[in-house]
Amino acid sequence: MLFQTYYRLDPWSFEPPLKDLGAIQFDDPKQMFSLFMRYRHAFNESEEPQVLVQTIHRKDDIPDLVRAVFTGDAEIDWSIGGENQDGFTNLPDVYRDFIVALNGDMDRMASEIFNVVRWRMGIVGGPLVLQSEWSSMRWHDDTKGEEVVDDHGFLNRQMLAGAFTLHMPKMQEVDFDKECRLNVESLIKFQSKQPLYHDLFREAWQNQRDNLRSAIVMGIAAAETGFKTSLMDLNPSVSWIVENLQSPPLDRMLRDYMAQLPARNRVNGEVRRPPKKVISTIKKGIELRNKLVHGREETVTTEEVREMLEAVRDLLYMLDYYRGHDWAMERVSPEVVTSLNEE
Repeated sequence: MLFQTYYRLDPWSFEPPLKDLGAIQFDDPKQMFSLFMRYRHAFNESEEPQVLVQTIHRKDDIPDLVRAVFTGDAEIDWSIGGENQDGFTNLPDVYRDFIVALNGDMDRMASEIFNVVRWRMGIVGGPLVLQSEWSSMRWHDDTKGEEVVDDHGFLNRQMLAGAFTLHMPKMQEVDFDKECRLNVESLIKFQSKQPLYHDLFREAWQNQRDNLRSAIVMGIAAAETGFKTSLMDLNPSVSWIVENLQSPPLDRMLRDYMAQLPARNRVNGEVRRPPKKVISTIKKGIELRNKLVHGREETVTTEEVREMLEAVRDLLYMLDYYRGHDWAMERVSPEVVTSLNEE
């Protein structure tokens, strides 16, 4: 059976705006899960444009008691009057437990893939976690043909959440002028999901709108986590030292040690450290972070935070590249790439 969730996002909460990227599709190798993102224009002046994220999950290991509800063999009162004390329709416990658990699993899968796509495409901002309402999840018994609307079609036809009429096409048949299909194998070659340090970085990027000090703390944490993660990945023999002993300041590690990393990818045959400007900017961020976490009031400007975060982003994608992600150098700023090639 196929199960579907959907998420509506503000296109302007991302950078670059998701509408600039066209349609983005992700299918896993076993065709058990698909994620599809597309920009939807406003149909009238009162409506805001949106990014629509759809997911489809194939799940066949369904308990017989639950399947009986899906197939219509179980006698259930779907009427509006048939509510329990929680305000929900009187559903069998095993059925509702199955749906709630499955919806949580789909939200987790969607969030992980959504963040992999953003990591791969260099998209910052927006929500870190996708969440949907379990009562709005839709399902389709694909053994009954391609028609998606039937007597026992979607969950929100059975719940009080109201109708939602979005068509659920086959993912491989979607045709857009500017479609972007990600190479799944390249995404999972070294890692099946985005590194934690990119998650931390995106949170820092988001915080710069409302909390500059938090953005600095999270941004430097992302940089430090990224370097330590990369060091342990490329040189596992130092894992115990990294995890148990205090490390030198990050700027010193970048300046004096980064070129010694046993990197999987190199720049013109060498492992090169970030340009001096990137290192000095990160050093300023570290000094400011240290003052803030020790309770000292500091004046922080938007320009300083933005410059620091851009330096951290360049560093993180450089580390991704050294860890073996060939595409990551495409996400490093042109100025830094030029500097690296000139050294």
